[in-house]
Amino acid sequence: PPQACSLWSVAVNETTGHVFVPCPQLGQVFVLQESQISVLGLEALGVLEERNGHLALVVSPAAAPWIAEISVPGGTGLGEEGIAVDTTTGRVFITNAGNDSVVVLQDGSTPAYVTTVSVGDQPQGIDVNPTTQKVYVGNTSSNNVTVLSASSPFTTVATIPLTP
Repeated sequence: PPQACSLWSVAVNETTGHVFVPCPQLGQVFVLQESQISVLGLEALGVLEERNGHLALVVSPAAAPWIAEISVPGGTGLGEEGIAVDTTTGRVFITNAGNDSVVVLQDGSTPAYVTTVSVGDQPQGIDVNPTTQKVYVGNTSSNNVTVLSASSPFTTVATIPLTP
């Protein structure tokens, strides 16, 4: 992304070809169009540098084909742990352990922020079942799984406690 971000999670909507890249430090989600990225064209995006014994591509902000930069209210900590895409509805669900929530985006010709939904303490893993329209969120500190409706108003359907 245009500023320095520690990238923890990335997801692709196979239907639209949009790549979602949350930036926890900025509280933003950057969106790429997958068809504009080619392996041979990566070197045009920036420079390869050796970092901690590995090669890293440092992307020039001006060269990256960002199609959207979505600001998320209270987004610090966004996407550090998980992101899931519902290809049926085009919704993107991103955990935010910084404020115990899940952010909902709508993917379309112009991806956009929809809402933020409270879940358990320190949500990490997340997945969506497009058939049942349920979102499952694993909450580390509250030791439970929050089940959300995958459609508006994105209410909590159940909280499943996990016992050792």
